[in-house]
Amino acid sequence: MTSQTGQGASRRLIVIGPSATGVRTLRGALITDVKAHGHQVHVLTPRVDGHDVLALDALGAGVATLHLKPDGFSLWPARAVLKKLAAGIAGIAPHAVLADGASLVPLVVSAAVRARVPRIAVSLSDRDGGPLPSPVYRALKDAHVIIAHNAEDERAVAKIDGANGKILRLPGAGADLDGFGALPLPPVTGEIVFAMAAPLIKNNGVLEFCEAAHKLMTEGAAARFVLAGTFGPGADALSPDVLARYSGAVTYAGPGDDLKALLAGVHVAVSASYREDMPYTVLQALAAGRPAIVTDIPGSRETVDEMVNGTLFPARDSAALADAFRRILKRKDLIPAMARASRSKAERHFAQSAVNAALIAALELT
Repeated sequence: MTSQTGQGASRRLIVIGPSATGVRTLRGALITDVKAHGHQVHVLTPRVDGHDVLALDALGAGVATLHLKPDGFSLWPARAVLKKLAAGIAGIAPHAVLADGASLVPLVVSAAVRARVPRIAVSLSDRDGGPLPSPVYRALKDAHVIIAHNAEDERAVAKIDGANGKILRLPGAGADLDGFGALPLPPVTGEIVFAMAAPLIKNNGVLEFCEAAHKLMTEGAAARFVLAGTFGPGADALSPDVLARYSGAVTYAGPGDDLKALLAGVHVAVSASYREDMPYTVLQALAAGRPAIVTDIPGSRETVDEMVNGTLFPARDSAALADAFRRILKRKDLIPAMARASRSKAERHFAQSAVNAALIAALELT
């Protein structure tokens, strides 16, 4: 695990996440802030591509691949992976390790403990909402900081023996108030544009979005529906053929890599996900001054005050989502006020700068 960072930082942080894309998107600002404090940052992830390496390198972070399988044959592959990761972490000699994602917690915490890392922080950013698996539960006991992103996750973590004093409640990666600073709202005199940006998988409610859009278009609603996201592998992934069935109702806007550009042309942001710890795209939409329609689930529901800056609907229910679209369209005169309320809510509760400051303090990197 070689580093591409410069010399002279007083301490080192290792950020470990499921993908380099996720680390870049969710922790890019944190990396910048940690570097501003004079520390080094290293990123370990099992999924790395050249674009992400260049982007993280530009931020001043060294990048290495986290191998989740042993090199060659091993009678005890899990032990071999743990031993190699612990040795790699010890070689960097970090003051702190931050693990993003419940699925990585058991391995990362065990390796960090072996490497005698002074500060171990874990984020339950991909918890499925059920009881904590036993390996995760046991690992969290050895962590120094446990980051919960919503009230439900905080309650689940509070049940862990010795969790008192370890829990840090943070709203995901926070809202980028500067990068998404209050974009001008398109005129509300014509059609209203609703947009959803998410990986194109069933659990993100993509089909519900498409079905609800189809209902509204058959009614002749003065609206346009835009979908952005990436196609990918997996049993939950949707194919382009499936989305093509809704081409008359939904405009596909590509992968949505430039979320700011997407939000600039829409009136209302939509999240139809079945499960979120804290929805990243919704937080940025609030920062941009966009009302939001989101599922009434842990995390997401904390971003919206009913008919103040958006509206809620039950997950997995396309008819309820269609009703949410109708509520906004019936009172489209409220959209400008909702836009201002979204920005205000982002400033008061979700500022990325405040999230990163709290995390840096918890990691003892001030």
